[in-house]
Amino acid sequence: AGFIVAVHHWLLPSLHVFLVPLAALLGLLWIPWAVLVRELLGGAPAPGRAAVALLLVPAGWLLSELARSWQGLGGPWGLLGASQWQGPAGLRLASVGGVWLVSLLVVAVNCAVVLLVAAPRARVAAVASVAGCAVLTGVVWLWLPRPEPAGGLRVAVVQPGPLEGADSGEQRTAGSSGSPPRNV
Repeated sequence: AGFIVAVHHWLLPSLHVFLVPLAALLGLLWIPWAVLVRELLGGAPAPGRAAVALLLVPAGWLLSELARSWQGLGGPWGLLGASQWQGPAGLRLASVGGVWLVSLLVVAVNCAVVLLVAAPRARVAAVASVAGCAVLTGVVWLWLPRPEPAGGLRVAVVQPGPLEGADSGEQRTAGSSGSPPRNV
């Protein structure tokens, strides 16, 4: 709930005190994930349980993010994969699987690091997971052509709104004079 309040602080002027219950409700989406983590990674997991955790814990995180990203709940704000927006490898992965693939791999690598440190019996599964993530990232890196810079553009956020119709995109990005803004 604290994370949701921090990420959605900009909604405070319009939601007022209702931001806190909304954050609490959205925070409930992570309870099944927390239970899954406790069941699979609690104590000293055996290698088999650790291998299952390396698959299910990232998938569970992704399901929570997908549910929270539903437009009726406010859309995809504060996704874990979006934290990698400045890393070339993260951007390449996002070009293939979107922010969802990046989130999945961030959680998988972190889960593997936890197992490497805390569960000596599960180190083979953890090393295999990190190696798999590295191979996937390397394949994407080598497979996709490198984009050539063609100039610069400063962009803020263009959020969809209630405008509808064929010209809604132009209406949304139009400046106060009706012409597109020069510096978005």
